[in-house]
Amino acid sequence: MLDGSALVAWRQSVERKAPFTQMFVADAHPALCDAATKRLRAAGAPVHAETGLASATVDRVVPLLDPFALHFAFLDPFNLAALPFEVIRKVATLKRMDILIHVSAQDINRNLRRYIKNPSSPLDFFAPGWRDHADTGRPDFYVRARIVEHWRGLLKSAGMDTAEAAELVSGPNNQPLYWLAFASSAQLADADKHLDADRAGPCSDLRPDGSHRQFPRRVRDDRCLQRLNCSGRGWKLLDCSRRCAVRGGIVRLVH
Repeated sequence: MLDGSALVAWRQSVERKAPFTQMFVADAHPALCDAATKRLRAAGAPVHAETGLASATVDRVVPLLDPFALHFAFLDPFNLAALPFEVIRKVATLKRMDILIHVSAQDINRNLRRYIKNPSSPLDFFAPGWRDHADTGRPDFYVRARIVEHWRGLLKSAGMDTAEAAELVSGPNNQPLYWLAFASSAQLADADKHLDADRAGPCSDLRPDGSHRQFPRRVRDDRCLQRLNCSGRGWKLLDCSRRCAVRGGIVRLVH
């Protein structure tokens, strides 16, 4: 049985000798939430569980967090409907917050025209106001790019710095599944603006024409090597007790 994302995060924090002081897991399905909780506790993690939709559990979890601590949130929704932007906005109220967000490329690719036709769709929750920023009469690739661009703008308006690139994760037949998008509180990001490294493949960004641009693996600032190891698969975070923001790059937690 493969470890789930919460268990992977806990094991990595222990391995790097910086274990999380608290872990919070939440899921709409009680059985899944219970299974994750049991596995984390068996691994020695200090875990608190909440059951319910993200829009409800976020209101119960955020007040439990130390406002002065360093926080990392992994938002892993099944589809766009399960990731209302209001959840991100509430998590972003914490001053020291990093967020790794799973954005379903499969959902937006398959259902874009259906979402456009419906007066109310998951896109209205994922990226409120998107219709004012995307000309739906244009080709699909253009509309998708404008929606994602608007969503990134919402992140910035919530006080989060976003990486210019998001890693596209594909299936066995090279079909796009989801993007991994990284966002960080501006306070922490500003402290790390001295870091300057080229993005590493297979990281990519979404161009207006719908294509994905890849970047060479070249480090222009040796100081980055103190914090990062550049492998053939992307940037690997060496010390998960401290977030490293690479301007215009992507942070990979595990390979």
